[in-house]
Amino acid sequence: MATGDNALLQEIEKGKNLKHVDDCHDKSAPLIEKDVHIKEAPQKKVFEEIAKPHELKHVEAVHDTSAPKIEKDVHIKEAPQVKVFEEIKQPHQLKHVDEVHDKSAPVIQAEGEKKN
Repeated sequence: MATGDNALLQEIEKGKNLKHVDDCHDKSAPLIEKDVHIKEAPQKKVFEEIAKPHELKHVEAVHDTSAPKIEKDVHIKEAPQVKVFEEIKQPHQLKHVDEVHDKSAPVIQAEGEKKN
C-alpha cells in the first residue's frame, strides 16, 4: 500500500469526536396546518357495500362484439412457418467434409511484419 493509503486508514481508525446536541430541532414530522381537517377514508364504506348481496338483472340478448372482425374481402393465407417447421423435422442427408478451411483462428503477425 502507498503511504497515503496508510495515513488515510490510520485517520479513519482514530475516529472523530462528535459534539453533543442538547436542543433537537427535528423537522421530520409532517406539517399539517391547524385549520386542516382530515376526514375518514371512504374505502371502509365501499368494502361494506361490496360485501352485501346484490340483485343482478338478467340479460336476454347479447350483442358480443369482442371477437375480431375480418372484412369479407380480406383473405388470410396459411402461415409459412408451418411448412418450415415440418421441413426441419424431416431427416436430412448431410455432406461429408474432407478438407477443412477453418478461418476462425486469429491471425498473429510476426514482429516487424507489415499490416496491409
